[in-house]
Amino acid sequence: MVEIITAHSGSDGLTPNSLQFLEKASQWPVAALEIDVRWDKEQQQLLLGHDQVFTGGLTLKKAFAAFSRSNEQKLLNCDLKEPNLAAHVVALAGTYGLEQRLVLTGELNASEQQRWPGLVWRNIETLLPQSSFERMLKDKYFFKKVLLEAVDEGCVWLNLPFQLLHPVNLALLKAMNLKLSVWTAGDVSEIKALLDCGVDNVTTVAASAYYEFLRGMKQLE
Repeated sequence: MVEIITAHSGSDGLTPNSLQFLEKASQWPVAALEIDVRWDKEQQQLLLGHDQVFTGGLTLKKAFAAFSRSNEQKLLNCDLKEPNLAAHVVALAGTYGLEQRLVLTGELNASEQQRWPGLVWRNIETLLPQSSFERMLKDKYFFKKVLLEAVDEGCVWLNLPFQLLHPVNLALLKAMNLKLSVWTAGDVSEIKALLDCGVDNVTTVAASAYYEFLRGMKQLE
């Protein structure tokens, strides 16, 4: 299994959703970088931002332009913070030659899942309307129902908070043969523990620190 580490936007103390993050994190040995994407009604364009209040947010055009100059093997995870953005993001990515390097998470629906099955890492809470974190954590029968919906909708990847990975849920996930992406690991020990659980991707705010740890371990061998 190939382990994927995704640098969460603002990982290792960088400014979230900034050119600084894209340029610096692109130099790390991570497989992917994550940015948050919203639609700005005033400017009528896609901007980077986790929250709805924009303060001179970086445009997605500039972000794609910067990322297109990075290592061609790296992926860019666009975490969609609003519905109905996927088509706009995919089209814009194509103009920068990034359509094969794109990952979509966040606010996505079944039709978008079916249209771009290879790009979507489906957020688990978007599968059923009653999918609260608390219910998925405590109700194994409901959690299994959510997973069956994921399979029915053609999900290849499932994106979920790592706190849902208690032993019962983890066993159900592995039985479904879905690729697992989890968020957000806060430090090296959490990254290691999640990889030991057999997940395929860990999104973390300690991406650079993790690779520094691995380099240190190799020097001790």
